[in-house]
Amino acid sequence: MPSSSLPWISARALSAGEYAAASASLVAYPVDMTDQSAEGTPVWPSGPATSGEQAPAPAAPAGAGEFMPMPAAPAGDPLRPQTSTNAIVALVLSIVSWTVCPLITAIVAIVLAYQADKEIRNSDGKVTGQGLSFAAKIIAWINIGVSVALIVLAVIFGLVLLAAGGFGSVSA
Repeated sequence: MPSSSLPWISARALSAGEYAAASASLVAYPVDMTDQSAEGTPVWPSGPATSGEQAPAPAAPAGAGEFMPMPAAPAGDPLRPQTSTNAIVALVLSIVSWTVCPLITAIVAIVLAYQADKEIRNSDGKVTGQGLSFAAKIIAWINIGVSVALIVLAVIFGLVLLAAGGFGSVSA
């Protein structure tokens, strides 16, 4: 039987109409867990008796006794501190800064790392990530130092080359 015809078995969230329909089907076929057969399976209640005989029990829809609404997932574990998003992004940017726009991404990583430190300080222990922001600052500052050193060396090399007359004055 396709799961789309049985909304109470589906793992997806139920709409209000589906929830009401599933609830109504459960009310229509209640399971009395105190009445059990010899095998331990629940016994379905019988319909009204006619002329001294009991009517056969109505057939229960598949999964009718199995319906349990799923509880809403908590937004986060209140007992476990959350890691600062700014610290995570700062660390990622400081690593990426070695390949993509070294100075710009390193500066953005440093700014985010200092914002993460401020967020962690003001959270009263609810936010963590001090190690991430510290690592991001170290990596970004090293990247900025290396980038500035390479720029200075390139400028010096260019000035020396210009003073020597460029490539045109070299003769074999």
